[in-house]
Amino acid sequence: MNTLRHPGILFCCIVFLASGCHKKKFCASSGYQGDWIWESSIGGIGGWTYTPENTGFTARLELDELAFREWKADSLVRDTGYDLRISDEPLLGTESRILLVLDTGEPYAAVLDKDTLVLIEQYFDGFAHRYRRK
Repeated sequence: MNTLRHPGILFCCIVFLASGCHKKKFCASSGYQGDWIWESSIGGIGGWTYTPENTGFTARLELDELAFREWKADSLVRDTGYDLRISDEPLLGTESRILLVLDTGEPYAAVLDKDTLVLIEQYFDGFAHRYRRK
């Protein structure tokens, strides 16, 4: 069957492809999804380092298709939506162009390397939060 003879099929294909991703929205988010265990947070004006060992608590992230959930010491402290987007320029503190934006408006540069996820707060004295895949 030739789709040029059936403009309805061609039109449906174009609409399907166009609606899948927006220009600035990053659609291949499945690599970011999963359970992430907090390893460290480094930053602030003093360059502080926080870990489960020196804070006395554990933390983790749970990312699925729709939700960003943050747990500290087995208590849910944040449950919000998020988007992954592609930036036109490298983001603050990294060469990454992947921006994770929470529904609360908080932006993070997202660096994914195999089983390591680093979320970098997008202000000059922000923290870089490092997680490993569970």
